[in-house]
Amino acid sequence: MIAREKTEAAGFKMEALLLVFISPFLVLMVASLVRRVYRLRKALRAQPDLRRCRCGYALTGLDIPRCPECGRAIGFDCTFEDLGIAEKDVRDYIERKKQADASGKPE
Repeated sequence: MIAREKTEAAGFKMEALLLVFISPFLVLMVASLVRRVYRLRKALRAQPDLRRCRCGYALTGLDIPRCPECGRAIGFDCTFEDLGIAEKDVRDYIERKKQADASGKPE
């Protein structure tokens, strides 16, 4: 009976030691994870939404790289007309590029 009590006491001491030594590492790991998530969310909020135009229009699924709402060329702060490019030229270029991609030939 005395041996059993010693074993139980030794087991309790071992568990207490493990808890004392492991818990700081667990706290540091959780704190590091929380910090990384916070930084990632902060970085994502700082980036502009690249799928939206400055006017707020969603730019997903467009045929040509031009905002239908305000007319800006995607990647520029002006319209195709301001750049000296006709919309027909842009459509022709996109069509030629699709054909070249389909045939495997470079332009």
